[in-house]
Amino acid sequence: MNTTDAAKAIRKSLKSELGATARQVSVRCDQYSMGSTIHIEVKDPCINLAEVKRIAEPFAEVRYCEITHEILSGGNMFIRCDYSHDALAETVAMVTTALSGLDRGEIVRFGEMAVWACTHEDNTWRADTDDTVGRSFYSIECAARCVAIDMLTGVAG
Repeated sequence: MNTTDAAKAIRKSLKSELGATARQVSVRCDQYSMGSTIHIEVKDPCINLAEVKRIAEPFAEVRYCEITHEILSGGNMFIRCDYSHDALAETVAMVTTALSGLDRGEIVRFGEMAVWACTHEDNTWRADTDDTVGRSFYSIECAARCVAIDMLTGVAG
């Protein structure tokens, strides 16, 4: 199957399985001398990226060396799935708003993800699925962006 046909099939599968329209998910082809890539950009934060990947990745055609397992040059068709900048920005804004009103030590949950402002004076934020150990962030903006990415990709439950 060539890249254009694979992109058409992906669009059709996204429509039938997720009800995703072209306004919600963009599917474009990039063909170059040694292969091609189908770029799938999810514009709607309500569309689950993991589901889009599940539908699209079977269309990838990547050849590997049987001995070293390295990708062989030429004729490969890669699939790349990401959220659009606007979809991510919308979610970051929602998380930032939720975090802005927190007092030190207070916890807010996004699914299974807990986020809290530390009780000491170093102005760091913590986020994890466990309330006692977490990733550290030095600004609310960084914490919000990382939590938003986790939420959109399904890490935050």
